[in-house]
Amino acid sequence: MENFGIVLLELDVKNRKEIMIKIVKLVSGDLIIGNLIDGDNDWSSPKIMENPATIVYQPAPDGKLSVGLFPFIPFLEDGKVTIPDSAIMIIANPAKELHSTYNTQFGSNLVLP
Repeated sequence: MENFGIVLLELDVKNRKEIMIKIVKLVSGDLIIGNLIDGDNDWSSPKIMENPATIVYQPAPDGKLSVGLFPFIPFLEDGKVTIPDSAIMIIANPAKELHSTYNTQFGSNLVLP
C-alpha cells in the first residue's frame, strides 16, 4: 500500500491544537507516553505533557511480553505534568499500535490505520 504523501494529523478541535503523542524516557528509567503540549525542540525548556501514562511491560498469556499503560501520576487536577529538561533522556514517536492503545485508553479514541 502506498502512502501518497498523506500525513495523519490528530487535532484537538475543542482546544484548537495539534495532538503530539510522544514517548519520553526519563533519566530515572521510566517510560511515559502522552500528549506533549509544550514540546518544541528547545532542550533548555521544560516540557508539559498532558494525560501521561507509564508504559509497563507485563507477561502475556502466551509467555511473551506485552505492554500495559497506567496513569503516570493518578489524581492530577488538570491532567498535566511539567517535566524538567534535565529529567529527559529521549523523546520519540510511538509505534502505531502503541499510539492507538494510548488513544483508546487515555486520549481521543482515534485508532490509527
